[in-house]
Amino acid sequence: MSCTISDFEYAYFMVGPTGPTTSMFQIHCQNPTIFTTENFCLGNNTNGYPSFSWYMWGKYQQFGCSWFDNRLNHWNAQLPNITNAAHSSHKHAKIAQFEYLKVTCGCGPPVAPNNNAKTKKQRTAGIKKKINKVQFDNSVLDSIGEDRSINIYGDDFGAVDVMVIDGDGKYYNFKTKSFTTQEYSLRDLTLSGGSASVMVSFPKVASDSNYTVTVLASSKHNTIYDNSVSRSLSYSKKLYQYTKNTLTLQMGSILSLSGFTGFDGATNNFTVDVTKHKDSVKYPFTIVGTASATRPFYVLKTPTNDMIVTKENRTIGSAHVDIKTRDGVRVESIKWPINNIVGLKNGMILSGTNVTAGTTISNYENIVYSQDKKITNVFEAGLQPTGTATITDERVTSQAGNVVFNKAQAGALADDVIGVYAYGNEKIKSLTGYDVTLTNIKATITKPTTTTTEVSAGGSSADIAVADRQGVINNISRVSGIGINSSLKNPLITAGGGADGAGDWTMDAAQTLENGVTLTVENTSNVVTVTGDIEIKKVGESNVLIVLDIEQFLATS
Repeated sequence: MSCTISDFEYAYFMVGPTGPTTSMFQIHCQNPTIFTTENFCLGNNTNGYPSFSWYMWGKYQQFGCSWFDNRLNHWNAQLPNITNAAHSSHKHAKIAQFEYLKVTCGCGPPVAPNNNAKTKKQRTAGIKKKINKVQFDNSVLDSIGEDRSINIYGDDFGAVDVMVIDGDGKYYNFKTKSFTTQEYSLRDLTLSGGSASVMVSFPKVASDSNYTVTVLASSKHNTIYDNSVSRSLSYSKKLYQYTKNTLTLQMGSILSLSGFTGFDGATNNFTVDVTKHKDSVKYPFTIVGTASATRPFYVLKTPTNDMIVTKENRTIGSAHVDIKTRDGVRVESIKWPINNIVGLKNGMILSGTNVTAGTTISNYENIVYSQDKKITNVFEAGLQPTGTATITDERVTSQAGNVVFNKAQAGALADDVIGVYAYGNEKIKSLTGYDVTLTNIKATITKPTTTTTEVSAGGSSADIAVADRQGVINNISRVSGIGINSSLKNPLITAGGGADGAGDWTMDAAQTLENGVTLTVENTSNVVTVTGDIEIKKVGESNVLIVLDIEQFLATS
Protein backbone atom coordinates (compact mmCIF):
# COMPACT_ATOMS: atom_id res chain seq x y z
CA MET A 1 0.00 0.00 0.00
CA SER A 2 1.45 3.32 -1.08
CA CYS A 3 -0.59 5.65 1.15
CA THR A 4 -1.25 6.06 4.88
CA ILE A 5 -3.94 7.15 7.29
CA SER A 6 -2.42 10.63 7.04
CA ASP A 7 -3.42 10.76 3.36
CA PHE A 8 -7.02 9.86 4.31
CA GLU A 9 -6.96 12.52 7.02
CA TYR A 10 -5.60 15.10 4.57
CA ALA A 11 -8.36 14.28 2.08
CA TYR A 12 -11.04 14.75 4.75
CA PHE A 13 -9.81 18.23 5.60
CA MET A 14 -8.49 19.56 2.28
CA VAL A 15 -10.11 17.86 -0.74
CA GLY A 16 -13.44 19.00 -2.15
CA PRO A 17 -15.05 19.39 -5.59
CA THR A 18 -13.68 22.93 -5.85
CA GLY A 19 -10.92 22.82 -3.25
CA PRO A 20 -10.57 22.90 0.56
CA THR A 21 -13.62 25.16 1.08
CA THR A 22 -15.88 22.35 -0.17
CA SER A 23 -14.15 19.51 1.69
CA MET A 24 -16.08 17.07 3.86
CA PHE A 25 -14.72 18.78 6.97
CA GLN A 26 -16.08 22.16 5.84
CA ILE A 27 -19.48 20.67 4.99
CA HIS A 28 -19.62 19.12 8.48
CA CYS A 29 -18.70 22.41 10.14
CA GLN A 30 -21.29 24.32 8.12
CA ASN A 31 -24.08 21.85 8.93
CA PRO A 32 -23.47 20.60 12.52
CA THR A 33 -27.16 19.75 13.14
CA ILE A 34 -27.46 17.62 9.99
CA PHE A 35 -24.18 15.69 10.18
CA THR A 36 -23.55 14.58 13.74
CA THR A 37 -22.04 11.07 13.81
CA GLU A 38 -18.93 11.77 11.70
CA ASN A 39 -18.53 15.46 12.51
CA PHE A 40 -14.97 16.28 13.56
CA CYS A 41 -16.16 19.84 14.31
CA LEU A 42 -18.29 18.35 17.10
CA GLY A 43 -15.29 16.45 18.48
CA ASN A 44 -16.21 13.07 17.04
CA ASN A 45 -13.04 11.06 16.29
CA THR A 46 -11.51 7.62 16.34
CA ASN A 47 -8.01 7.39 17.80
CA GLY A 48 -7.66 11.13 17.21
CA TYR A 49 -8.51 10.91 13.50
CA PRO A 50 -11.79 11.94 11.83
CA SER A 51 -14.11 8.96 12.27
CA PHE A 52 -14.93 8.85 8.54
CA SER A 53 -11.21 8.79 7.62
CA TRP A 54 -10.43 6.04 10.13
CA TYR A 55 -13.33 3.86 8.94
CA MET A 56 -12.45 4.26 5.26
CA TRP A 57 -8.76 3.61 5.96
CA GLY A 58 -9.72 0.33 7.62
CA LYS A 59 -11.80 -0.72 4.62
CA TYR A 60 -8.95 0.19 2.25
CA GLN A 61 -6.60 -2.00 4.28
CA GLN A 62 -9.16 -4.83 4.05
CA PHE A 63 -10.16 -4.57 0.37
CA GLY A 64 -7.33 -2.59 -1.25
CA CYS A 65 -7.85 -0.54 -4.42
CA SER A 66 -11.23 -2.12 -5.21
CA TRP A 67 -12.66 -0.22 -2.27
CA PHE A 68 -12.28 3.10 -4.09
CA ASP A 69 -14.25 2.00 -7.17
CA ASN A 70 -16.84 0.35 -4.92
CA ARG A 71 -17.53 3.59 -3.07
CA LEU A 72 -17.25 5.88 -6.11
CA ASN A 73 -19.73 3.82 -8.11
CA HIS A 74 -22.08 3.65 -5.11
CA TRP A 75 -21.98 7.38 -4.35
CA ASN A 76 -22.24 8.45 -8.00
CA ALA A 77 -25.33 6.23 -8.32
CA GLN A 78 -26.90 8.01 -5.30
CA LEU A 79 -26.40 11.54 -6.62
CA PRO A 80 -29.51 11.75 -8.93
CA ASN A 81 -31.81 10.88 -6.00
CA ILE A 82 -30.42 13.51 -3.58
CA THR A 83 -32.51 16.68 -3.34
CA ASN A 84 -31.17 18.24 -0.10
CA ALA A 85 -28.41 20.74 -0.91
CA ALA A 86 -26.33 19.94 2.18
CA HIS A 87 -26.51 16.20 1.51
CA SER A 88 -25.60 16.78 -2.13
CA SER A 89 -22.53 18.85 -1.13
CA HIS A 90 -21.63 16.13 1.38
CA LYS A 91 -21.82 13.41 -1.27
CA HIS A 92 -19.76 15.42 -3.76
CA ALA A 93 -17.12 15.93 -1.05
CA LYS A 94 -16.95 12.16 -0.47
CA ILE A 95 -16.54 11.54 -4.20
CA ALA A 96 -13.81 14.19 -4.50
CA GLN A 97 -11.97 12.61 -1.55
CA PHE A 98 -11.98 9.14 -3.04
CA GLU A 99 -10.98 10.33 -6.51
CA TYR A 100 -7.97 12.00 -4.85
CA LEU A 101 -7.16 8.94 -2.71
CA LYS A 102 -7.47 6.54 -5.65
CA VAL A 103 -4.72 8.50 -7.44
CA THR A 104 -2.61 9.08 -4.31
CA CYS A 105 -2.70 5.40 -3.34
CA GLY A 106 -1.63 4.33 -6.82
CA CYS A 107 -4.94 2.70 -7.71
CA GLY A 108 -5.45 4.34 -11.10
CA PRO A 109 -6.95 7.56 -12.48
CA PRO A 110 -10.12 9.11 -11.06
CA VAL A 111 -13.47 7.91 -12.35
CA ALA A 112 -14.02 11.31 -13.95
CA PRO A 113 -11.60 14.20 -14.65
CA ASN A 114 -11.19 16.16 -11.43
CA ASN A 115 -8.56 18.84 -10.92
CA ASN A 116 -8.71 18.30 -7.18
CA ALA A 117 -7.68 14.62 -7.47
CA LYS A 118 -4.02 15.48 -8.11
CA THR A 119 -1.37 13.73 -6.04
CA LYS A 120 0.25 15.64 -3.24
CA LYS A 121 3.43 15.85 -5.33
CA GLN A 122 1.48 17.40 -8.22
CA ARG A 123 -0.29 19.84 -5.93
CA THR A 124 2.95 21.03 -4.36
CA ALA A 125 4.95 21.25 -7.59
CA GLY A 126 4.90 25.07 -7.62
CA ILE A 127 5.53 25.51 -3.89
CA LYS A 128 9.00 26.05 -2.42
CA LYS A 129 10.13 23.02 -0.42
CA LYS A 130 12.58 23.59 2.44
CA ILE A 131 15.47 21.51 3.70
CA ASN A 132 15.48 22.02 7.48
CA LYS A 133 18.47 19.88 8.48
CA VAL A 134 21.37 17.90 7.03
CA GLN A 135 22.80 15.42 9.49
CA PHE A 136 25.71 13.00 9.39
CA ASP A 137 28.46 11.85 11.70
CA ASN A 138 31.47 14.03 10.89
CA SER A 139 33.78 12.58 13.54
CA VAL A 140 37.12 11.17 12.42
CA LEU A 141 36.83 8.16 10.13
CA ASP A 142 38.69 4.98 11.01
CA SER A 143 41.60 4.16 8.71
CA ILE A 144 40.14 0.68 8.03
CA GLY A 145 37.09 2.33 6.40
CA GLU A 146 33.55 3.02 7.56
CA ASP A 147 29.99 3.36 6.28
CA ARG A 148 28.31 6.68 7.11
CA SER A 149 24.76 7.75 6.33
CA ILE A 150 23.85 11.25 5.15
CA ASN A 151 20.38 12.22 6.38
CA ILE A 152 18.32 15.08 4.96
CA TYR A 153 15.17 16.41 6.68
CA GLY A 154 12.55 18.78 5.31
CA ASP A 155 9.37 19.11 3.25
CA ASP A 156 8.04 16.17 1.26
CA PHE A 157 9.02 16.15 -2.43
CA GLY A 158 11.94 18.46 -1.82
CA ALA A 159 14.99 17.08 -3.62
CA VAL A 160 18.76 17.33 -3.32
CA ASP A 161 21.90 16.32 -5.20
CA VAL A 162 24.64 14.70 -3.07
CA MET A 163 28.33 14.80 -3.97
CA VAL A 164 31.35 13.43 -2.07
CA ILE A 165 34.89 14.34 -3.19
CA ASP A 166 38.07 13.00 -1.58
CA GLY A 167 41.31 14.90 -0.96
CA ASP A 168 42.70 13.77 -4.34
CA GLY A 169 39.73 15.24 -6.21
CA LYS A 170 38.04 11.88 -6.89
CA TYR A 171 34.25 11.55 -6.85
CA TYR A 172 32.22 8.96 -4.96
CA ASN A 173 30.10 6.81 -7.28
CA PHE A 174 26.98 5.83 -5.34
CA LYS A 175 26.35 2.90 -7.68
CA THR A 176 29.76 1.25 -7.55
CA LYS A 177 30.47 2.50 -4.00
CA SER A 178 33.97 3.60 -4.95
CA PHE A 179 35.89 6.80 -5.71
CA THR A 180 36.75 7.52 -9.36
CA THR A 181 38.22 10.36 -11.39
CA GLN A 182 34.96 10.67 -13.33
CA GLU A 183 32.67 13.39 -11.99
CA TYR A 184 29.64 11.90 -10.27
CA SER A 185 26.81 12.98 -7.96
CA LEU A 186 23.63 11.39 -6.69
CA ARG A 187 20.88 13.46 -8.31
CA ASP A 188 17.26 14.09 -7.35
CA LEU A 189 17.32 12.36 -3.96
CA THR A 190 13.70 13.09 -3.01
CA LEU A 191 12.32 13.50 0.51
CA SER A 192 9.41 11.34 1.54
CA GLY A 193 7.81 11.35 4.97
CA GLY A 194 9.97 14.34 5.84
CA SER A 195 13.35 12.77 5.19
CA ALA A 196 15.74 11.04 2.82
CA SER A 197 19.04 9.29 3.43
CA VAL A 198 21.92 7.77 1.52
CA MET A 199 24.88 5.65 2.63
CA VAL A 200 28.53 6.34 1.73
CA SER A 201 31.19 3.62 2.05
CA PHE A 202 34.50 5.27 2.89
CA PRO A 203 37.47 3.06 1.94
CA LYS A 204 40.45 1.78 3.89
CA VAL A 205 43.42 4.15 3.56
CA ALA A 206 47.17 3.86 3.95
CA SER A 207 47.73 7.59 4.46
CA ASP A 208 45.70 10.50 5.82
CA SER A 209 42.77 11.62 3.69
CA ASN A 210 39.79 13.96 3.79
CA TYR A 211 36.41 14.22 2.11
CA THR A 212 34.08 17.09 1.27
CA VAL A 213 30.39 16.21 1.47
CA THR A 214 28.15 18.62 -0.45
CA VAL A 215 24.35 18.53 -0.45
CA LEU A 216 22.80 20.80 -3.10
CA ALA A 217 19.16 21.86 -2.86
CA SER A 218 17.57 21.11 -6.25
CA SER A 219 16.28 24.24 -7.94
CA LYS A 220 14.69 21.97 -10.54
CA HIS A 221 12.45 20.63 -7.78
CA ASN A 222 11.83 24.08 -6.29
CA THR A 223 13.87 23.20 -3.19
CA ILE A 224 15.66 25.67 -0.95
CA TYR A 225 17.45 25.56 2.39
CA ASP A 226 16.04 27.00 5.56
CA ASN A 227 18.26 29.97 6.46
CA SER A 228 19.26 28.29 9.71
CA VAL A 229 20.99 25.57 7.66
CA SER A 230 22.40 27.46 4.68
CA ARG A 231 21.82 30.84 3.04
CA SER A 232 22.57 29.38 -0.37
CA LEU A 233 21.54 26.25 -2.25
CA SER A 234 24.66 24.45 -1.01
CA TYR A 235 25.59 22.78 2.29
CA SER A 236 29.12 21.39 2.74
CA LYS A 237 31.05 19.68 5.51
CA LYS A 238 34.50 18.13 5.65
CA LEU A 239 35.36 14.71 7.08
CA TYR A 240 38.86 13.57 7.98
CA GLN A 241 40.30 10.07 7.86
CA TYR A 242 43.57 9.35 9.57
CA THR A 243 45.92 6.42 9.75
CA LYS A 244 46.78 4.90 13.10
CA ASN A 245 49.49 6.16 15.42
CA THR A 246 51.40 4.12 17.96
CA LEU A 247 51.24 5.01 21.65
CA THR A 248 53.97 3.44 23.78
CA LEU A 249 53.93 3.46 27.57
CA GLN A 250 57.05 2.45 29.48
CA MET A 251 59.09 3.20 32.58
CA GLY A 252 62.26 5.27 32.55
CA SER A 253 64.56 7.70 34.35
CA ILE A 254 64.00 11.15 32.85
CA LEU A 255 66.93 12.91 34.51
CA SER A 256 69.14 9.81 34.10
CA LEU A 257 70.08 9.72 37.78
CA SER A 258 73.16 7.64 38.46
CA GLY A 259 71.26 5.35 40.83
CA PHE A 260 69.17 4.19 37.88
CA THR A 261 72.02 3.68 35.42
CA GLY A 262 71.29 0.60 33.34
CA PHE A 263 67.56 0.57 34.15
CA ASP A 264 65.56 -1.04 31.31
CA GLY A 265 61.93 0.04 31.01
CA ALA A 266 61.69 -0.20 27.24
CA THR A 267 61.84 -3.96 26.65
CA ASN A 268 58.59 -4.83 28.44
CA ASN A 269 56.45 -1.85 27.48
CA PHE A 270 52.79 -1.40 26.54
CA THR A 271 52.07 -0.53 22.90
CA VAL A 272 48.77 0.15 21.16
CA ASP A 273 47.81 1.49 17.72
CA VAL A 274 45.10 4.15 17.82
CA THR A 275 43.47 6.31 15.14
CA LYS A 276 44.56 9.93 15.13
CA HIS A 277 42.12 12.41 16.68
CA LYS A 278 39.70 9.57 17.45
CA ASP A 279 37.86 9.63 20.76
CA SER A 280 38.14 7.55 23.94
CA VAL A 281 39.44 4.02 24.20
CA LYS A 282 40.51 2.25 27.38
CA TYR A 283 42.93 -0.64 27.89
CA PRO A 284 44.47 -2.52 30.82
CA PHE A 285 48.26 -2.28 30.77
CA THR A 286 51.27 -4.02 32.27
CA ILE A 287 54.80 -2.63 32.06
CA VAL A 288 57.96 -4.05 33.60
CA GLY A 289 61.21 -2.32 34.55
CA THR A 290 64.47 -4.09 35.31
CA ALA A 291 67.50 -2.57 37.06
CA SER A 292 71.07 -3.69 36.62
CA ALA A 293 72.21 -6.35 39.09
CA THR A 294 74.03 -3.95 41.41
CA ARG A 295 71.46 -1.11 41.36
CA PRO A 296 68.34 -2.39 43.16
CA PHE A 297 65.49 -0.16 44.28
CA TYR A 298 62.37 -0.06 46.43
CA VAL A 299 58.89 1.44 45.94
CA LEU A 300 58.81 4.84 47.63
CA LYS A 301 55.19 5.69 46.80
CA THR A 302 52.31 4.58 44.59
CA PRO A 303 52.66 5.90 41.02
CA THR A 304 50.14 8.53 39.92
CA ASN A 305 48.97 10.08 36.67
CA ASP A 306 51.08 13.17 37.41
CA MET A 307 54.24 11.06 37.04
CA ILE A 308 53.79 10.38 33.32
CA VAL A 309 55.86 12.51 30.97
CA THR A 310 56.53 12.93 27.28
CA LYS A 311 59.06 14.90 25.28
CA GLU A 312 59.22 16.89 22.06
CA ASN A 313 62.13 18.78 20.53
CA ARG A 314 62.20 22.44 19.57
CA THR A 315 64.89 24.63 17.96
CA ILE A 316 66.14 27.80 19.64
CA GLY A 317 66.88 30.92 17.58
CA SER A 318 70.28 32.46 16.89
CA ALA A 319 70.29 35.03 19.71
CA HIS A 320 68.39 35.93 22.86
CA VAL A 321 65.91 38.82 22.93
CA ASP A 322 66.55 41.55 25.50
CA ILE A 323 63.91 42.54 28.03
CA LYS A 324 63.99 46.14 29.25
CA THR A 325 62.22 47.37 32.36
CA ARG A 326 60.59 50.81 32.66
CA ASP A 327 63.63 52.17 34.43
CA GLY A 328 65.91 50.98 31.62
CA VAL A 329 67.34 47.90 33.30
CA ARG A 330 68.15 45.20 30.76
CA VAL A 331 67.25 41.60 31.61
CA GLU A 332 69.38 39.33 29.46
CA SER A 333 69.26 35.75 28.28
CA ILE A 334 65.86 34.60 29.58
CA LYS A 335 63.87 35.38 26.41
CA TRP A 336 64.72 33.47 23.23
CA PRO A 337 63.20 32.90 19.78
CA ILE A 338 61.90 29.37 19.21
CA ASN A 339 60.74 27.69 16.00
CA ASN A 340 57.33 26.56 17.31
CA ILE A 341 55.35 27.61 20.40
CA VAL A 342 52.26 25.51 19.59
CA GLY A 343 51.57 23.09 22.45
CA LEU A 344 54.08 24.67 24.84
CA LYS A 345 52.91 25.73 28.30
CA ASN A 346 54.31 27.45 31.35
CA GLY A 347 55.82 24.92 33.72
CA MET A 348 57.21 22.61 31.05
CA ILE A 349 60.78 21.51 31.74
CA LEU A 350 63.66 22.15 29.33
CA SER A 351 66.75 20.02 28.81
CA GLY A 352 69.72 20.13 26.48
CA THR A 353 73.51 20.40 26.31
CA ASN A 354 73.52 24.14 26.92
CA VAL A 355 70.29 24.48 28.93
CA THR A 356 70.74 25.75 32.50
CA ALA A 357 69.74 23.05 34.99
CA GLY A 358 66.25 23.51 36.43
CA THR A 359 64.98 25.60 33.52
CA THR A 360 61.22 25.80 32.90
CA ILE A 361 58.98 27.95 30.71
CA SER A 362 57.71 30.79 32.87
CA ASN A 363 56.24 34.28 32.84
CA TYR A 364 58.68 37.01 33.87
CA GLU A 365 57.55 39.86 36.07
CA ASN A 366 59.72 42.58 37.54
CA ILE A 367 58.04 44.31 40.46
CA VAL A 368 59.08 47.43 42.40
CA TYR A 369 57.43 49.13 45.36
CA SER A 370 56.94 52.86 45.68
CA GLN A 371 55.26 54.34 48.75
CA ASP A 372 53.93 50.89 49.62
CA LYS A 373 52.41 50.53 46.16
CA LYS A 374 53.21 47.54 43.99
CA ILE A 375 54.33 48.56 40.52
CA THR A 376 54.95 46.11 37.70
CA ASN A 377 58.12 47.31 36.06
CA VAL A 378 57.82 44.82 33.22
CA PHE A 379 55.80 41.71 32.44
CA GLU A 380 56.69 39.13 29.81
CA ALA A 381 54.38 36.19 29.07
CA GLY A 382 56.11 32.82 28.94
CA LEU A 383 55.02 32.29 25.33
CA GLN A 384 54.68 35.01 22.70
CA PRO A 385 53.68 34.34 19.06
CA THR A 386 55.66 36.25 16.45
CA GLY A 387 55.07 34.37 13.20
CA THR A 388 52.06 33.40 11.11
CA ALA A 389 50.30 30.26 12.27
CA THR A 390 50.42 27.20 10.03
CA ILE A 391 47.00 25.52 9.84
CA THR A 392 46.62 21.90 8.75
CA ASP A 393 43.23 20.15 8.61
CA GLU A 394 41.66 23.09 10.46
CA ARG A 395 44.19 22.88 13.33
CA VAL A 396 47.09 25.20 14.18
CA THR A 397 50.18 22.98 13.93
CA SER A 398 53.09 25.44 14.01
CA GLN A 399 53.85 29.05 14.87
CA ALA A 400 57.18 30.74 15.53
CA GLY A 401 57.49 32.83 18.66
CA ASN A 402 59.50 33.80 21.72
CA VAL A 403 59.81 31.74 24.87
CA VAL A 404 60.67 33.07 28.33
CA PHE A 405 62.61 30.94 30.83
CA ASN A 406 62.79 31.11 34.62
CA LYS A 407 66.61 31.10 34.47
CA ALA A 408 69.19 32.91 32.36
CA GLN A 409 70.82 30.85 29.63
CA ALA A 410 74.32 30.76 28.25
CA GLY A 411 74.95 32.26 24.81
CA ALA A 412 75.87 28.76 23.63
CA LEU A 413 72.16 27.92 23.64
CA ALA A 414 71.80 29.72 20.29
CA ASP A 415 70.60 27.45 17.46
CA ASP A 416 70.41 24.42 19.80
CA VAL A 417 67.79 21.71 19.57
CA ILE A 418 66.35 21.35 23.07
CA GLY A 419 64.00 18.86 24.69
CA VAL A 420 60.68 20.00 26.14
CA TYR A 421 59.23 17.73 28.84
CA ALA A 422 55.53 17.75 29.68
CA TYR A 423 54.41 16.09 32.93
CA GLY A 424 50.84 15.07 33.67
CA ASN A 425 47.66 14.82 31.64
CA GLU A 426 47.09 18.49 30.81
CA LYS A 427 50.61 19.31 29.68
CA ILE A 428 50.91 16.08 27.65
CA LYS A 429 47.63 16.94 25.94
CA SER A 430 48.87 20.43 25.14
CA LEU A 431 52.24 19.27 23.78
CA THR A 432 51.17 16.20 21.79
CA GLY A 433 47.38 16.28 21.36
CA TYR A 434 47.06 13.04 23.35
CA ASP A 435 44.56 13.13 26.21
CA VAL A 436 45.77 10.22 28.35
CA THR A 437 44.83 9.19 31.88
CA LEU A 438 46.24 6.33 33.96
CA THR A 439 44.03 4.86 36.71
CA ASN A 440 44.12 1.92 39.12
CA ILE A 441 47.92 2.10 39.11
CA LYS A 442 49.81 -0.42 41.21
CA ALA A 443 53.58 -1.03 41.47
CA THR A 444 54.75 -4.47 42.63
CA ILE A 445 58.34 -5.61 43.04
CA THR A 446 59.50 -9.15 42.24
CA LYS A 447 61.11 -10.41 45.42
CA PRO A 448 64.63 -11.80 44.81
CA THR A 449 65.47 -15.29 46.14
CA THR A 450 68.77 -17.02 46.80
CA THR A 451 70.16 -19.97 48.79
CA THR A 452 72.64 -20.28 51.61
CA THR A 453 75.93 -21.89 50.64
CA GLU A 454 77.30 -23.01 54.04
CA VAL A 455 76.20 -23.83 57.56
CA SER A 456 76.24 -20.82 59.89
CA ALA A 457 79.68 -20.46 61.42
CA GLY A 458 79.80 -21.76 64.99
CA GLY A 459 76.14 -22.73 64.73
CA SER A 460 74.90 -19.13 64.87
CA SER A 461 76.12 -16.08 63.00
CA ALA A 462 75.07 -12.64 61.69
CA ASP A 463 77.12 -13.27 58.55
CA ILE A 464 75.32 -15.52 56.06
CA ALA A 465 76.96 -16.86 52.88
CA VAL A 466 74.57 -16.86 49.87
CA ALA A 467 74.75 -17.90 46.23
CA ASP A 468 73.61 -14.49 44.87
CA ARG A 469 73.52 -11.08 46.59
CA GLN A 470 71.51 -9.30 43.85
CA GLY A 471 68.57 -7.07 44.76
CA VAL A 472 69.68 -5.89 48.22
CA ILE A 473 70.04 -2.36 49.63
CA ASN A 474 71.80 -2.13 52.97
CA ASN A 475 69.61 -1.11 55.92
CA ILE A 476 66.41 -1.31 53.80
CA SER A 477 66.28 -4.94 52.64
CA ARG A 478 65.08 -7.64 55.02
CA VAL A 479 65.21 -11.37 54.58
CA SER A 480 62.81 -14.22 55.29
CA GLY A 481 62.99 -18.00 54.89
CA ILE A 482 63.14 -21.38 56.61
CA GLY A 483 65.33 -21.24 59.69
CA ILE A 484 64.99 -17.51 60.23
CA ASN A 485 64.18 -16.99 63.91
CA SER A 486 60.38 -16.56 63.88
CA SER A 487 60.42 -14.84 67.25
CA LEU A 488 62.34 -11.98 65.71
CA LYS A 489 61.30 -9.58 62.98
CA ASN A 490 62.75 -10.59 59.61
CA PRO A 491 66.36 -9.48 60.04
CA LEU A 492 67.67 -6.34 58.37
CA ILE A 493 70.59 -6.74 55.98
CA THR A 494 73.19 -4.21 57.07
CA ALA A 495 76.05 -5.13 54.75
CA GLY A 496 76.61 -7.02 51.50
CA GLY A 497 73.98 -5.11 49.48
CA GLY A 498 74.56 -3.40 46.14
CA ALA A 499 76.55 -6.36 44.91
CA ASP A 500 76.07 -9.30 42.59
CA GLY A 501 77.12 -12.94 42.69
CA ALA A 502 78.07 -15.13 45.67
CA GLY A 503 79.17 -13.56 48.94
CA ASP A 504 78.13 -12.74 52.49
CA TRP A 505 75.23 -10.75 53.89
CA THR A 506 75.48 -9.30 57.33
CA MET A 507 72.24 -9.25 59.32
CA ASP A 508 71.30 -7.26 62.39
CA ALA A 509 70.55 -10.46 64.30
CA ALA A 510 72.45 -13.76 64.39
CA GLN A 511 70.81 -16.71 62.63
CA THR A 512 71.30 -20.46 62.62
CA LEU A 513 70.76 -21.66 59.05
CA GLU A 514 71.42 -24.88 57.17
CA ASN A 515 73.23 -25.07 53.86
CA GLY A 516 70.94 -24.81 50.79
CA VAL A 517 68.11 -22.95 52.54
CA THR A 518 66.07 -20.63 50.24
CA LEU A 519 65.94 -17.01 51.42
CA THR A 520 63.64 -14.29 50.11
CA VAL A 521 64.59 -10.62 50.02
CA GLU A 522 61.86 -8.28 51.27
CA ASN A 523 61.29 -4.58 50.43
CA THR A 524 63.80 -4.28 47.56
CA SER A 525 64.30 -5.74 44.11
CA ASN A 526 65.74 -5.34 40.63
CA VAL A 527 62.35 -5.88 38.93
CA VAL A 528 59.17 -3.80 39.24
CA THR A 529 55.86 -4.43 37.51
CA VAL A 530 53.32 -1.61 37.12
CA THR A 531 49.71 -2.42 36.19
CA GLY A 532 46.65 -0.27 35.66
CA ASP A 533 44.28 1.11 33.04
CA ILE A 534 45.12 3.64 30.36
CA GLU A 535 42.30 5.71 28.90
CA ILE A 536 43.10 7.48 25.64
CA LYS A 537 40.45 10.16 25.27
CA LYS A 538 42.09 11.86 22.29
CA VAL A 539 44.85 10.80 19.91
CA GLY A 540 47.45 13.27 18.67
CA GLU A 541 49.02 13.86 15.29
CA SER A 542 52.10 11.62 15.63
CA ASN A 543 53.37 8.53 17.41
CA VAL A 544 54.02 9.19 21.08
CA LEU A 545 56.22 7.74 23.82
CA ILE A 546 54.84 8.28 27.32
CA VAL A 547 57.18 7.47 30.17
CA LEU A 548 56.25 6.70 33.77
CA ASP A 549 59.11 8.48 35.53
CA ILE A 550 60.67 6.01 37.99
CA GLU A 551 62.47 8.87 39.75
CA GLN A 552 59.06 9.88 41.09
CA PHE A 553 58.14 6.60 42.81
CA LEU A 554 61.25 4.40 43.12
CA ALA A 555 64.29 5.00 45.31
CA THR A 556 67.75 3.44 45.31
CA SER A 557 68.99 4.32 48.77
